[in-house]
Formats: sequence, structure tokens, C-alpha cells
Amino acid sequence: MTIRAREERTKRELDNAMRFLLQEKPLEQIHVKELAEVCGIRRQSFYYHFSDIFELFTWTIQREKRLIQEQHSKCLAWHQMIQLVLQRVDTNKAYYQTLLRVSGQEGLWEIFGDVFCEAEKHSLAFYQRRYAAVWNAGLEAQVSQILRQRGDMTRILLTYWINSETAAERELLLGMLGRESRDICAATLL
Repeated sequence: MTIRAREERTKRELDNAMRFLLQEKPLEQIHVKELAEVCGIRRQSFYYHFSDIFELFTWTIQREKRLIQEQHSKCLAWHQMIQLVLQRVDTNKAYYQTLLRVSGQEGLWEIFGDVFCEAEKHSLAFYQRRYAAVWNAGLEAQVSQILRQRGDMTRILLTYWINSETAAERELLLGMLGRESRDICAATLL
């Protein structure tokens, strides 16, 4: 294993240890000593990679963004992308709650923004193909606005779901988003 591969493995292990500890306590109460113990490394190894817990957290945001983008590239439709996002958030809810608390909506947008924009472009292309016979600039503007609203609605509902203490099912949220999106688009195109 190369030095770079070992460094990346250690960083991933620190990320996983932080996510594990976030289920028990807030980020501000996690200590380097705890992370090192969970990973089975020395504290000095942590400081070789990161200057503090918050630098590790910032690194995890970039890693999470890459993971989401890699998985999103396999999605064929907006519905699949939302399922991916909800599954990822559900699996890492304490992490995403911390992200919202520490970085706000900007942190959430940092991770999901590109994916949402890409999904919006794919959706627009889908509607252009599907309604090619009646497609015009006015209709494109309306559909683009609807897709942006769907993205806004998704971010709002996702934020609410992340912050909620209830165990609302992903499928319920997914159904709400899908139904609302279909209704809005259908009303515009009729």
C-alpha cells in the first residue's frame, strides 16, 4: 500500500470514527484522544492529517460531496437521486444534523447543490423531449421555474427531516416530493 493510500485510509477511518461519536455527542465535545482510540491510532497521527476536529469535519464535507456525486452519476431520474440523498442522510443523520448546526444551509448546499442542479438539468431535458411538439421558450421558462421550486421544496423538506426528532420514513418524504413535483409539472403542461 502506498503512503498516499495509507493516508487516505487513516482519514476515512477518522471520518467514520467522528460519525460514530456524533451519534453520542455534539462535535464540540469530541476530542482527538477519543477519535484516536476509536481508530486505534496515536493522537500524533491525527495531527499529521488535521490541525483540529473542525478541519477534519471540513474534510468530511468534501468527501461526502464526492461520494454523493459518484453515486448520483448512476441515477437515471430525479426520483432515484432523491432516494439516494434520503438514504445517505438517513444512514448518517447525526452527521447531517451536525452539518446543519455548524454550517447551516450553506453546508447542506455544499454537499447536495451540484447534484440538485444536475438533476434539474436532466429533468428539463426530459420534459423537452417528452413535450417536443409543444415546446417553446415560454414553456421552458415555466418548467425551469417549477424545477427550481422543486429543488427549493426538496431542500426545505430535507432540512426539516434532518432536524426532526421523529423517525419519519424516507418513503413518506419521497412520496410527498414526487407527488408534488408531478402535480406541479402536470398543471403547467396542461
